[in-house]
Amino acid sequence: MQLKKFGLKPKIVENGKKAVDLYLAGGTFNLILMDKEMHVMDGVEATRELRATGVNSLIVGVTSRGSPYEKKAFMEAGLDFCFEKPLTAEKITFLLQKLNKNNESF
Repeated sequence: MQLKKFGLKPKIVENGKKAVDLYLAGGTFNLILMDKEMHVMDGVEATRELRATGVNSLIVGVTSRGSPYEKKAFMEAGLDFCFEKPLTAEKITFLLQKLNKNNESF
């Protein structure tokens, strides 16, 4: 819902495997929001898989588990940023600014 408020058109999948499959089928995205806690394939494994296939999009992890150890493991999977839930308007604004800055450097 927050993303739609910014005029974005998110594509939502139910688990990490479907996110990886979407990329393997030719999907491309500037920003990937990856939930850490998912069934079938969690966000850590899905992030590793995406990076291993060469995905260089901005990948941002979201988690309800705020322990430094869990965040560190998630970041090491290949995240650019990791936020605790909920994903607020301020966090989305920050990410959109990062995307705009990255696009300017091309």
